[in-house]
Amino acid sequence: MFKISSSKFKILIALLSLGLVSLGGFFWLEENKSPAEKSEAEVEKYYQKMHTRIMKRVKGVPIDLLFIGDSITEHWLDDGKDIWAKEYGAWNPGNFGLSGDTTYGVLWRLKQNDITGLKPKVAIVLIGTNDLSVGRGAAATARGIEKIVDTLKKQLPDTTVVLIGLLPRSRAADPGRKLITEVNQSISKLENGTDIRYLDVGNSFMGENGEVDPELMPDGLHLSNKGYRVFADAMKPTLAQYLTVVEP
Repeated sequence: MFKISSSKFKILIALLSLGLVSLGGFFWLEENKSPAEKSEAEVEKYYQKMHTRIMKRVKGVPIDLLFIGDSITEHWLDDGKDIWAKEYGAWNPGNFGLSGDTTYGVLWRLKQNDITGLKPKVAIVLIGTNDLSVGRGAAATARGIEKIVDTLKKQLPDTTVVLIGLLPRSRAADPGRKLITEVNQSISKLENGTDIRYLDVGNSFMGENGEVDPELMPDGLHLSNKGYRVFADAMKPTLAQYLTVVEP
């Protein structure tokens, strides 16, 4: 079985997160003895650039609602932008989504301490599907998510964290579905009924046969505009407990 050292595994996750290399490309580099470690500085520089771009979007904005995650979060500003504006505009939302990101990447971003000056009432976290894609396993992915929640609560003690269970992806028979279930079962235990809430909205995207609705997830992973509508509706009852819009 092909093995990757711990340091190279972290580099691999970063490279995959940024779309700079495929799994096959990484293995080709490894097998040909190319010094993958040399890419670490370049990857971190690029990742810092992307992180800085995200921070500029929210600089000086009094954010009440913070979204943290990967492409599903980032694409609220694209495929779901009309719903984003309508549903969340009054709460000065901040989008900290980065396509391809993993729990490892989110933790790196949080450790930059850039969000400590923010005071959101709610932080919505959806992350981990890309960890499974690169073989991290359910247990490791769940641990990464738990570390993210712990870090958020230390940096934003007055913020309620709404942790979203991993969404279903691919076909019902895909082995990855079992891993998603295992991750969700594990992270659901982080719910404390007060400032850490767990919300599983996965069934909203599937039919009775367990297959994802192609109108909601055209590629079996990312959401369509209609998918974001379903997502917003599924979160609304929970968010209403913590966010109040005062009508003019």
